[in-house]
Amino acid sequence: MFFPIPHRAVKLEGIFCGQAVISSRGDITVEAVPIDDLIVRREIPPPRLVEIDIEGAEAAALKGAWERLGRWRPLICVGTHGPAVHNECLSLLSELSYEISNTARHDELIALPSP
Repeated sequence: MFFPIPHRAVKLEGIFCGQAVISSRGDITVEAVPIDDLIVRREIPPPRLVEIDIEGAEAAALKGAWERLGRWRPLICVGTHGPAVHNECLSLLSELSYEISNTARHDELIALPSP
């Protein structure tokens, strides 16, 4: 599972420019389904591209998706927040046998699955 979201309805508030916050006070209800469930049911294919930019929790996301990333082998784009997170992401992606390309920005990585 990419994120530990139970299969249930969640309420959102503060929708603005495609962003929202999960909140019990929200006035919009959406169904939250783990991506794994959709893939197992063949409702969607495994991802070919994963973009991760979550304000310093990028390494935690890679760890949480470790098994799936190893199986699906998508292209991974990571926007890191801080040198420690950047270095940890480099290490994790190398362990997964990804080839790392730096972008023009020092806080972004592109990881290509090794053949």
